[in-house]
Amino acid sequence: MEPWFPLLGGQGWTRRIHSVMSERKKDQRRPIGVSVRLRYKTRGIQVFPGEYVIGRSRGCHVIIDDDLVSRRHACLSLEEPSRLALRDLGSRNGVFVNGRRIGEDTRGLADGDIFAIGSEELYVYVDTGDLPVPDVLVDRLEDSSRLVLKPSVVTVPERTETTNDLDLIGAVADRALLAGHPRDAEKLLEMHLRSVLVDSQSFGRTSARVRHKAFDYALRLAEATAKGEWFDYAVDILCSDKSVCSQAQFSKLQKVAKVVPCVDIRRLRRYTAILRADAPSMAGIRMATLIDALAGQSERDRP
Repeated sequence: MEPWFPLLGGQGWTRRIHSVMSERKKDQRRPIGVSVRLRYKTRGIQVFPGEYVIGRSRGCHVIIDDDLVSRRHACLSLEEPSRLALRDLGSRNGVFVNGRRIGEDTRGLADGDIFAIGSEELYVYVDTGDLPVPDVLVDRLEDSSRLVLKPSVVTVPERTETTNDLDLIGAVADRALLAGHPRDAEKLLEMHLRSVLVDSQSFGRTSARVRHKAFDYALRLAEATAKGEWFDYAVDILCSDKSVCSQAQFSKLQKVAKVVPCVDIRRLRRYTAILRADAPSMAGIRMATLIDALAGQSERDRP
């Protein structure tokens, strides 16, 4: 057998070192353990071991250009053996996994999980081979990555910040409510709903569409949390609107009034006074009568 030491310094040894180093370089770029991928809409992302910051800042590894996303919103990490985890970096609007806010704790991710950053959702696939999306584009998430994910385009007729925030945050809150996490939805919506009411009462610069949306969300929160303050908020929105509410809106008030333990009768009386003074039409008078009856019933039902 030919001894190996004559290869030292020779071309054969150089080729062998080059081959070994090339293989090591390839191994370092290959995901540890099983394959881990994310799916964003029709886009696939192959995740390699490391830590990746997700946010609005151009310095993040994954950039989400969304008003609901903080500059440094969350950190996604992948460690051996395929331990995928997500943590909130103190974001304003939180990080959600399967519809539930994760808080300050690091949350492990498994195959089939869905996590939301702002209004954008990403799906987790572990060791599933090809992504279940035809002709999907696959990006690589590694240390040098700067992946830009574009948010869904929301078309709204009013371009104020409050309107855009409520439209965007509402989509996230809807998922929390559907998943049975009303407290998370309340935390998301509270500040934005308060802004709508202040704008309506002080400046009158919100559209009827936005006020109706705020009215609906408030009653959904009242029903889900059994908090009378959200019922009262809905009545305040009607008072700021100074118009006759629809039969559908009254039916929602009537339904939720049976769920919350206590409502502010004075607010309902104030709204009936507004209807009789500012909308003295037959429709206004009929609605004022219905609201009066609702106030009377709520007063009788008080414990």
